[in-house]
Amino acid sequence: MKNIPSILTFVLLFGFSHVHAENLIAGWNAWGGSNDTDYVNSANADELLTGFSGSMGSDLISAYPTLGGGHYVVNWGSSSVTDYGGFASSNISANSFRIGVRETNNAKMLDFQITNNSGSSYALDSIYFDHLWTAAADSTGFTIKHNSSISDLLASGSVNLGSVADPGVNTTWSDGVVDFSSNNYVLADGQSFGFRLELDHSGNNSNNIFVDNVAITGVAVVPEPGTFAMVLGLFSLALVVSRRRK
Repeated sequence: MKNIPSILTFVLLFGFSHVHAENLIAGWNAWGGSNDTDYVNSANADELLTGFSGSMGSDLISAYPTLGGGHYVVNWGSSSVTDYGGFASSNISANSFRIGVRETNNAKMLDFQITNNSGSSYALDSIYFDHLWTAAADSTGFTIKHNSSISDLLASGSVNLGSVADPGVNTTWSDGVVDFSSNNYVLADGQSFGFRLELDHSGNNSNNIFVDNVAITGVAVVPEPGTFAMVLGLFSLALVVSRRRK
């Protein structure tokens, strides 16, 4: 019984914080692993945190079956290499796959969904992606949205999480990142989160922008409900012991 106060102090000091660094929850880089001349119906995430699943493509929103899968997947070489902003195990390499986004209505959107079955809650933090612009592109950038139609975190509508501007550099890969940690989106066990990369444009033409290495990151949330119960139990026990001593 004498150790109860010290145990309680330990839990209070270390149980109410984010004890893990930012994690790569899900990442996409192969886009199904083959050339595709049409939009992507479904592509599972290529990298996943244990307990999570992830998918992207037009199958996520059945009411709009041609929306959310971009334009096509292409395999071609590149002398440039980059990654998920430090959250990937592999870089873009020569002859890798990347997905094309076209400046037309259906082909300018990429939809993603992750589902948490890890047994823990995660505070969602950032979305990373790499983008390569063609010489003729007239777009103004990308808008990243929380898509409630495939998410458990909002009842309706979409919320802009942030934007990534046209880098002004053609035929060279650029890193894009949107930090939305201030939204305090916590994905509990069993919940899904949906987001969309939407290409903005200043004209409705047919120019292409390529996207690769899309990633979403998050931080494990502590305490879990079990930790709250443990703290409450220890506190009650310590209170009883203290009263008995008096």
